[in-house]
Amino acid sequence: EADLSLGCGAPGDRLELVPGETVLDLGSGGGIDVFLAARQVGPTGRAIGVDMTPEMLEHARAAASKGGFEGVRLRDVAEASGVALGTLYKYFRSKEDIFSEVLGEIGEHLSSSLNEAISREAEPIGQMRAAVEEVFLFLAGSPAEARILIVESSGLGGRLEKTRRDIL
Repeated sequence: EADLSLGCGAPGDRLELVPGETVLDLGSGGGIDVFLAARQVGPTGRAIGVDMTPEMLEHARAAASKGGFEGVRLRDVAEASGVALGTLYKYFRSKEDIFSEVLGEIGEHLSSSLNEAISREAEPIGQMRAAVEEVFLFLAGSPAEARILIVESSGLGGRLEKTRRDIL
């Protein structure tokens, strides 16, 4: 029998766990519910917490770089991340959601690099040169991210195109 809680607080209070049971908490976050469940199921039971990992996004980034948006199968991303497909869908409702998250991370990485480069220059012309140079260094040093940003996300429309334009 399974009981489903969608982030509604501590479900362990309602589950009446007994020693020896196995509990799987999808979306465990910091894991407090897992620790509480572990107490209830004791040393003969198991309490397992699963939450989104950076590896999920890394595998999605690698897949998008190789096969583009259309070539990415979420099942492959889940398998490469070592999680069930359902776990991936807990965090991302669609391929567009995970691709948008990957684009967002690329944008944050580029923005951070640009801010650092610009902060080293006092004069506006020096800041402009530093920014242009940093963009080229970023693209040359991160070919997978460059491919996703420039090639694979081009022409996808909607939210993804807006995210792409915000970055570029």
